[in-house]
Amino acid sequence: MNFTYEKLLNKSLNNEIISEDEIKWILTDKEVELLPLLYTAYKVRYKYFENKVKIHVINNVKNGNCSENCSYCVQSKESVNKIEKYPIREKQEILADAKVAYENGTYRYCLVFAGSRQNDKDMEYICDVVKDIKANYKMEVCVSAGFLDEKKLKTVNDNYFKT
Repeated sequence: MNFTYEKLLNKSLNNEIISEDEIKWILTDKEVELLPLLYTAYKVRYKYFENKVKIHVINNVKNGNCSENCSYCVQSKESVNKIEKYPIREKQEILADAKVAYENGTYRYCLVFAGSRQNDKDMEYICDVVKDIKANYKMEVCVSAGFLDEKKLKTVNDNYFKT
């Protein structure tokens, strides 16, 4: 099958579904070139958003000491990279950073925590911080805190989404 960037562009601009074969072509064919593919994606993006952007700020609020071994991650337990390690930052420090982000036009403020799982105490703390951010600043808030069991999911649902 002969796939081209122009065909992908036209399908996307006309709200047509890109086929599984086309997706495989993008991901596996050695003839696919990155810059033309990026330009194609840009043309679709421009149709809907022009050159407007939404600013997302990532606040790494717990850094290092991860028990996981994700080979791509600087915080991996096997990583030899020199990084600053610290436990969860103080609430007032996180809120001060959120205020600065809000005042600078941030659309989404993301709190990131090292590790694939957080303990119950940390989850309660996370929910408390998020409630305060959402109560004070009209911006989206997201959290990357790892995997959640049913108890933690209920905690997040009861506290995070009901503000």
